[in-house]
Amino acid sequence: MTKKNRIDFKNYPNLVLLEGDLVIGEGINIFSPICPDYHFKKVKNPFGQSERIHDFDGMGERKGIVYEKLISSSESLFKQLDKLNVKYRHILLVADVEKEDRVMIRRLSISEEEFLRRCRLTCDAINGDLTKRGLGKSKCDLMGRYFRREKYDFYGNIIEIANHLTGNSSLEKRILKTRFPLHRFWFGISENESRKRSIHDIAMYSSFGKCPEINQGIILCADSEVLSHCYNIGKKKKTPVIYISGNY
Repeated sequence: MTKKNRIDFKNYPNLVLLEGDLVIGEGINIFSPICPDYHFKKVKNPFGQSERIHDFDGMGERKGIVYEKLISSSESLFKQLDKLNVKYRHILLVADVEKEDRVMIRRLSISEEEFLRRCRLTCDAINGDLTKRGLGKSKCDLMGRYFRREKYDFYGNIIEIANHLTGNSSLEKRILKTRFPLHRFWFGISENESRKRSIHDIAMYSSFGKCPEINQGIILCADSEVLSHCYNIGKKKKTPVIYISGNY
């Protein structure tokens, strides 16, 4: 009989289960989408606390603040799974697929080829850090390369999903409302352009969640809380989604 391990989230206050019931069985795959090393700035939040936020004034070659947030809050969980001798794989995927985002590429003032080169270096930096932490079951790869290996049409599914989104569901309305101020701050775009971008982002997150291998696993993420609800849009079988709360 396959051993099942139920996770008590009281032991991990920054981990929030958004979807499903988290029971980790033998051979489970845990997937973490990771933003590239986008430039950030330090600000004071309304509570007077210092935090880092992306401003996309450039792109580096290091681990990035999304990975740092994710690993600092989840490392103890993986160490606990190792103590329990759970057989699992943690697959971190750097979003090199954002090379297709023309607005982003223009904002960063780099070529698509340079974007990919820096994503590869970020992937290498993350793998080096995982080794130093002794997390031997965690491995970073490029998202686009992973989908190609799985023969999954990530971009084609984004188009198909977006064609069925109206922006009228409660989740879509919430995303459109919360993302517009960010899009205006990051890219200086209009509300109509922000709406199109948000619909695309919803479809992109949904497409990630619909990859058959990911659909059978667990998603552990740390970037956008509101968009993290999109991984299960239109799916009968809901993938457990764990969001890591807190500041970067």
